[in-house]
Amino acid sequence: MLVDERLGRRIAHVLQLPVKGTVGILLAAFRAALLTKIEALEAIGQLREHGFRISPAVVVWFEQELEQP
Repeated sequence: MLVDERLGRRIAHVLQLPVKGTVGILLAAFRAALLTKIEALEAIGQLREHGFRISPAVVVWFEQELEQP
């Protein structure tokens, strides 16, 4: 299930459904070599520029994950 809203995530967890949000999808695409590191970071930047709320802590986590081998 692709969902980013808090209530939707909570319901999915209660139903024991796997949840992956937009940032998780971007990370999966990077790990599958479908996006470069630069493309992944640009995507996060573009999302934020267009009003998509991503906490600074999630951005830091994402950047750290992109550095992992």
